Amino acid sequence: MQVRFMAGGWAAGKTHALEHMPTPELAWDGTLRDAVWAAGMIDLALAEGWNVVIAYVFRDLELAFYGAMERAGAEGRMVPLAELPGMHRAVQHSVLGLTALYSVEPRVSFLLLHNLGTDRVRCEPLKIPRDELDAAGGLHYTAAHERYYFQAAPHIGKATSP
Repeated sequence: MQVRFMAGGWAAGKTHALEHMPTPELAWDGTLRDAVWAAGMIDLALAEGWNVVIAYVFRDLELAFYGAMERAGAEGRMVPLAELPGMHRAVQHSVLGLTALYSVEPRVSFLLLHNLGTDRVRCEPLKIPRDELDAAGGLHYTAAHERYYFQAAPHIGKATSP
């Protein structure tokens, strides 16, 4: 039996990125921002005999902002835009910690995806190697990203309000 824990910041497009993947017996749709909680849930699943897949969806912050605004307009589901960059960075940090913690556990696997699309521009996500998320990798969120996009959030919110 397989359980899939979805991981990714708000408006990362987790549902879209995984819509063509095989459906596991059990799926948890969340962010996995809290690595301690996530490790506890993974350990519980392993103790119960489950195989675990962590499906992390990375999304460029600009696309996440626009995705959040589109979803707010279409569904009324809103997230605080100023907190979105920090959420994405925290989730990535958590997932990196989990990859290290479970690197030798054969019943835990990681599916790392880069969501490049939007609701209007559909695009299959790219599978990405773990090292692209490391500090020297091309998709690593830094404190500088978080600071910059925190400052940009109000501007984006005003420009794209539904």
